[in-house]
Parts: sequence; structure tokens; C-alpha cells
Amino acid sequence: MKSRRIRGAFPAYLAVCLSAAGMGNGCRTLEKTFQVVNMDIHAQTSMIRFYSKKTNPFTPFLRSISNSNNDPGRVAEPEQPFAKARHSKFKPITTPSLALSLPPSPPPYLIKAHPIFKYLLNYSFGFSAPRIYRGTLRNYPDIGPKYATQDPFVLHAQEHGKIPGIVSRVLEYSYDETRLYFTLFPAYLKKDRWLLAFVVTRGIIRYNLEIHESMVNTGFAYQTNANFPWEGVDIRVSNVKSHYRPLKENGFILGYQFGANLPVHNLFHDAYIFLEYSGTEDNSPALKTELRRSFGGANPNPLLLESRTFKIGIRKPIYLTEGRRNSGKKR
Repeated sequence: MKSRRIRGAFPAYLAVCLSAAGMGNGCRTLEKTFQVVNMDIHAQTSMIRFYSKKTNPFTPFLRSISNSNNDPGRVAEPEQPFAKARHSKFKPITTPSLALSLPPSPPPYLIKAHPIFKYLLNYSFGFSAPRIYRGTLRNYPDIGPKYATQDPFVLHAQEHGKIPGIVSRVLEYSYDETRLYFTLFPAYLKKDRWLLAFVVTRGIIRYNLEIHESMVNTGFAYQTNANFPWEGVDIRVSNVKSHYRPLKENGFILGYQFGANLPVHNLFHDAYIFLEYSGTEDNSPALKTELRRSFGGANPNPLLLESRTFKIGIRKPIYLTEGRRNSGKKR
């Protein structure tokens, strides 16, 4: 239900972005806003890692002891995450990529209030091309039906200890995402041709997540083949299409405008070479999966994702109005 609400908010989010981009003095400001569009062509090295936040299986036992020594009618405290269990490793993937965005600019009413806002609270909107990741997911939501258990002592050892590779449950995932985002620059510092900016990004991610597992036919049903995955049959155990989740990232950009003095007809006129880093916040929302625990019941530990992205490339302003092109010729 929550994903459906986010999906329904996607067109509304786009409308809000376009409305906010033109806020100020009506159609004239909107036309001015869309005079220039930045096109980023860059090499992107992205790393993602799946993890879950486990809860302590001894919590109910410890809580019962605590309640026996105190008022049994008191309200129990909510269960807190006990530890972070990582189900994959950071795997760098370098791909060419394309992104479109509006040039950063401060809100019109702030720049009139004080010139310092030229360097503070700039904002922008953007859209990125799809990112595709493939890799291995281990021991999620448990280590498989052969070794899975509900015994709290064994479960604690399995979920928080280091499990040997021959015992590990191995799944293969394919994950892709497309982003529509709003970027706030708390500090946007330009000196001569240099640029340094700190970035806070919020938006919506549309993603697909497909998970496959190697299984063997026992004659009655297919079961996980954790020990020898290459001997089993590849079966899709989860397939999530066109779901949405919020985007929460922070980072910085360092750039140099090497095309400032190039003639306007040159391909790299006004272009920047830039280096960008961004990473997700630790409280990012969970991904939807169709996986269930081996001994039955829904999976109590949602699958989470953290990412790190490095970009190096060229940012080229594209002038969409004749007046802006003519102003470039006069430089």
C-alpha cells in the first residue's frame, strides 16, 4: 500500500518540481528558468550493498525477566535494531551515464534580500538514466531450509556470526533504478572558474529487483541447493517490477570550467569538468521483496540498500533560447 501511494505521488512530484522551478514572477520567470539545461556525460562508478537490521532474538526473554521484577502492567519499550547484517559486498560497477538537470540557482526572493544567498541555498532539479546492478546476495532472509531454525541461540549465531561459504545461501540479484530528484546546495561556491558545492538530494526512485536461486528437484519439490549452486536449476524466487521508494543522498561536487573562453560554436563552450561523490543515508527505506523465511512466515527483517557513487565527466550547458545564445556570443 505504501509503495502504491509513492507511485501515485510520482506525477505529482514532477508537477511540484516544475512549479517550484518557475516560482517567482510567473511565466516570465518560468521561461527564464528553462533557458539553460545542463547535460552531464560522465563515467560513473557505483557500488551498492544489501543489508538488513536484525533484532536480538533474546529480547522477549530479557523483557519477560525485566517485567517480572517490575510492574507487569507497564508498557513495553519498542524493539530496537540489534545489529546490521550485510548480505552482499560493495561491488564497483563503472558505466557511461547521462543526466539532465537545471543549473543551480537561489530562490529569487532570497537573492533580493542579500547577495550572500548567491552562494547559499541554491537548488536544482534533475533526471538520471537507468542504473543497472547485478551481483550475489547471501543468507537472506536466512541461510536456507537445510540449516534454518527457530531456536534463538542458533538463530543468533547464524544471523550475527560469520557463516562458512559452503553453508551460505547464495542468491543472484538484478537491480535497476531510474531517478527523478530535487537537489539543494547548502553551499555553492564559485571562484574564477572553480566550483565547490555540497549537495543534499531528495527525490523518487523507480526500481526493479529480480532475485534468482539455484535449487534442486528432490522429487517432491524444489529445495535450496546452497552447497553446490552450480548443480541446481536457476529459479526466480522474487520479481518486483516498477516499485517506488524515496531517494535520500548527500555528497559534494568539485568542478573546473575549462570552456569559459572557448567560442560559442565550440562543442565545449562553457563546459565544466567535474568530480562528484554521493552516498545514501543510513535510514533509507526498505526494498520490497517476495522472499519468505524457510521455516514459514513473512520475513521480519526488510532488505535495505546503501550505495556510494563516484562520477567524473563533463557538464555542458545547453542553451534553449536564442537570447541566451546571443549573450554567449558577446563574451
